[in-house]
Amino acid sequence: METENESISFSFGEEVSSFKLHLPRNGEISHYIEAFNIDGKSVGFGRLAAPPDSTFHIWVSQTGDVVVTYH
Repeated sequence: METENESISFSFGEEVSSFKLHLPRNGEISHYIEAFNIDGKSVGFGRLAAPPDSTFHIWVSQTGDVVVTYH
């Protein structure tokens, strides 16, 4: 059975070098991506609503955006 992937790209106004995925707390449905620049400073958050049993693939693109694919 083939699954359909959803893909979302987050831009933060400056180049991102790393990220952290924050899982939903009790009663919440949103995941949050926190992005960091090369100096380790937080440059913003992206909100992602996905089913709780989703599998995530997250990476920083060559343009410095955070890309999330889930299924």
